[in-house]
Amino acid sequence: MKHFLPLILIVSAPIIAAVNDVLPTDYIANRPGESFATLYFKESDSDGYYRNGTKLINDSVSLSAQALRLGHTTELFGYTTSFTAVGAYAKTTFDGAVVEALYPKTTSGMSDIRLGMTTWLLNKPSEKEYLALTPMIFFPTGEYDSSRAFNIGENRFKATLGAGYVNRFMKNDVGELFLEISPELAVYGNNNDAKGKKLEQAPSYALTSYLRYHPLPILDIFTGCQINGGSETSVNGVEQNDQPNNTRLMFGGSFVLYRTQIMFRHAYDTGIHTGFKTGNETMIRLQWSL
Repeated sequence: MKHFLPLILIVSAPIIAAVNDVLPTDYIANRPGESFATLYFKESDSDGYYRNGTKLINDSVSLSAQALRLGHTTELFGYTTSFTAVGAYAKTTFDGAVVEALYPKTTSGMSDIRLGMTTWLLNKPSEKEYLALTPMIFFPTGEYDSSRAFNIGENRFKATLGAGYVNRFMKNDVGELFLEISPELAVYGNNNDAKGKKLEQAPSYALTSYLRYHPLPILDIFTGCQINGGSETSVNGVEQNDQPNNTRLMFGGSFVLYRTQIMFRHAYDTGIHTGFKTGNETMIRLQWSL
């Protein structure tokens, strides 16, 4: 087992999910002229490393991350458009004889800065139906040390193209019911100094969907799922056969208090091809309109 683990673990992210983690209400259009700020707090624990669906080791990894997103909405060529910038700080802790022999026990630092824009092609507030596109670019600004087997920064550019569709398909005396669907495609530049090796990565894709119940003006309850695929890496031209191909389930809720949206979401993997399997992930989001 140990003869192939080093290459896999050099390039494997500890938490496998969509590059941009979409949450309910993200694709409800803001008003032009409105600015917003969002804080994210995420804690997750992953137990066991899997390859080809088989659990190889019981070692674990935990992640603690905090992110700040700032944005402003305007009209661009007649379309409502939001520009956003995101920065994050993260800390990972590895636990177990195998991973501690390959990784530093803890790694922390700033992640890569990302800039993006969301343009609503369909914006019907009265009917609560929306369709938008979100291109985003990640810049290699995060903490990176080529001598380490794992870093918070990735030492490469990458780009994503996401989309979001929101549709209210039920409204009655007990509330409203929404379907939210968000596909994503990510492409990756090369990291030419991954412990002295060249890391390449195939495009990845994700599909996130939520069913959101809105019983009161200040309250939402939701459940959702996510599918992740693609993303095979190669090191110095050697394919690693490490596509995650994982599925996730999510549930949570949000409420508005003193003009602040407070959201809670819990998620966990239900299946995985290759990588660490997330058994417990909790996210809290605070969002303000400025």
